[in-house]
Amino acid sequence: MKFFKDALVDLANQIWHLLGFFAAWLVLTGSAKRVVGWAILIGLILWVATLRIRTQKH
Repeated sequence: MKFFKDALVDLANQIWHLLGFFAAWLVLTGSAKRVVGWAILIGLILWVATLRIRTQKH
């Protein structure tokens, strides 16, 4: 449960980036929209998947 809370907090801290990605995706059309949409989704998945690595305390 802590992981999900940390992931949501981390994504909330990146809200302006996510908003920018969404705005860019909205103005695209056709195959560009599909490619950028997949890139955004894959990027978000990788961002959440690497949460523990990025927030490790040394």
